[in-house]
Amino acid sequence: MTDSDEIGVTLERRLHWHDRAHMAWGKERLYFYRLSFAPTYERGKIEAKLDKLFEAHRVGSHIIYELYGNWDLLMRVWLPSDVRSDDFEQALKDSLKSVHLTQLTEFAVKDICRHWVWGAGKYPRPSETTLATERPGDEEIAAVNSGEPEPALLKRLEELHLVAEAIHTAGLKFAMVVTSPTTELNVAQNEQFQYQLAEIVDEAVDKHINDLSLYVGHGQNFGVALIMGRAELRYLDAIGSALAHRISKGISPEAIGARTVTMIIAGPEFGVFKEVLPLADQILVQADVTIEEALEKREHHRAEVKGSAFLDYKRYLQGDGELIKSPRVTASLVKAVLGMLNADGGTIVVGALELVKLPEAVNLEGCEVGNGRWCIGVEAEWDEDGWDSYERRLDELLRSRISPNPGLWIASIEPVIIEGRTVVGVFVRKPDRYWYYPSEEANKGRFYVRRGGSTEELPGSEADIYKESNRRR
Repeated sequence: MTDSDEIGVTLERRLHWHDRAHMAWGKERLYFYRLSFAPTYERGKIEAKLDKLFEAHRVGSHIIYELYGNWDLLMRVWLPSDVRSDDFEQALKDSLKSVHLTQLTEFAVKDICRHWVWGAGKYPRPSETTLATERPGDEEIAAVNSGEPEPALLKRLEELHLVAEAIHTAGLKFAMVVTSPTTELNVAQNEQFQYQLAEIVDEAVDKHINDLSLYVGHGQNFGVALIMGRAELRYLDAIGSALAHRISKGISPEAIGARTVTMIIAGPEFGVFKEVLPLADQILVQADVTIEEALEKREHHRAEVKGSAFLDYKRYLQGDGELIKSPRVTASLVKAVLGMLNADGGTIVVGALELVKLPEAVNLEGCEVGNGRWCIGVEAEWDEDGWDSYERRLDELLRSRISPNPGLWIASIEPVIIEGRTVVGVFVRKPDRYWYYPSEEANKGRFYVRRGGSTEELPGSEADIYKESNRRR
């Protein structure tokens, strides 16, 4: 056993930013890429080409693992949200063609359920208040990026769950893909699927599997989840018994058709490691309408304000006084996102009511936010898990109710605190390909476009003329 294999040792100090910091402050999204080369694998040339590619696409954070077996590399990449994933994948193919790239698959991470750097069990998350108010200055960010921040700064960021130090345990590192089910899962089934995976991963800690991470997402020819961990050689069979076999049995492959594929990672650490949060002047913000601007100004073709994503405040204030979930309210939010996807993108703010439409809103706990709007926040829509669960519900709602999957055209879903109330911004980028439609059977084929301060449905002939005049790939 070498020094680097001892429990609690890392070859050099490595600090990880929380994924929420990458998304909220760095405007980045996490992807994995799996690559193979044949007939030759020229590591030096490949790394040189990847370095140039990362620089050209402003990819600051990336980890490259070398693999044993049919695949040569697994890359963990934080991609700037203004860089289209399709463009980056094509750039990978073009750049690596000369060094004999033969296969490439992509995995877009929707949620990090577990991350080994923060310890075993449930992944701690910074609060919405922290994300809204505690962004460090560029000097502090640069200090963390360098790996040598002042102890007081590191302690503060660790206590806020923004930064953690990576110290791995001994053993062989592996990556296990959970392949895509052969049958389509609905929202409830997806949630149960994710819960079962997390439960199996947590219990594997007691079966000699360490440093476990669980990523859930989607990727054609890749899978729907990725588990990474480490096991000592004497407990290598636990990868099968504690994870692979339990997933095959517990997730019921007979019902959904999922299975596991395990890849062994070469060496005790990473082939290449870089973990940084972009500084302010390194971020190209795609959405040019902020939450504050959308609230203060009149609605226009790139800004819209909603009182709620799920609850019917009109019925509560002007009807029978019951505050309940409303499919109509949810459908209105989906329609607004569709309208912006089929137009020029924009910002949809959730958590403020228009007093001209609902003057009784002043009786709700809240505050005025300009242009006749009353800020009520979205806390009434939360369950016991608060912001994290609410954000996931919104994300899952939009991805499941819009066809094709809008992917990273939903650039981010972000909270802002206004006088103690959480207001949400849904930032929509303008796509350069595809047109988007409701995926629900009752509304399939309906085509919505944002025009002026409203979202309109265009009938067949008008929709054809619009799409012909605004061509997309």
